[in-house]
Amino acid sequence: MYAKGQSRRLAYLVLAAGVTLAIVLVSTAYAVTKAKTFSSGDLNRPLPDNALAVSKLNVKKQGKIKDVDVRVRADHAAPNDLVFALRSPKGKYVKLQDFDDATGPNIGTGPNSCDGTPYVFNDDAPTPFPGGVPAVGVFQPQFPLSKLDGSLMKGRWELLVDDVNTGDAGTLGCWQLRIKYKPL
Repeated sequence: MYAKGQSRRLAYLVLAAGVTLAIVLVSTAYAVTKAKTFSSGDLNRPLPDNALAVSKLNVKKQGKIKDVDVRVRADHAAPNDLVFALRSPKGKYVKLQDFDDATGPNIGTGPNSCDGTPYVFNDDAPTPFPGGVPAVGVFQPQFPLSKLDGSLMKGRWELLVDDVNTGDAGTLGCWQLRIKYKPL
């Protein structure tokens, strides 16, 4: 039996008029790419005024990253105070977004939980966050998440939320990683 993604060689010998011919067929099974969402679950984690909050998520699955998207739902009266970043298990850091020109309250909409509609950081989105609008939708991160492609996904991930101005606090409701990966 062959494992997924393993090359197989099939050899056939044919006798024709006393001459032995060898025909070798090489078949390589395509590399399987899977996708899985890893969730913090409902957090209700405070985002203190003028301070850094760190939320951790443990990914137990093994695989090599092909693509990562980050989904966030948070309530904050002044999202323009917030800077989001992601740290991988191997310490790679990606600044996702500085919402310094966001308008309106909150990051995402609906219930401040995993049931709400998240803001999605996705390298494949058509545009970056345009600013001057509420922080709702699917947009390219400020710096590409593709920096994590090829890394191993297993381990502790961290979402860093920095409130860089005084006057308002908030609550992180939920965050999720959607990882496309090649199983190991």
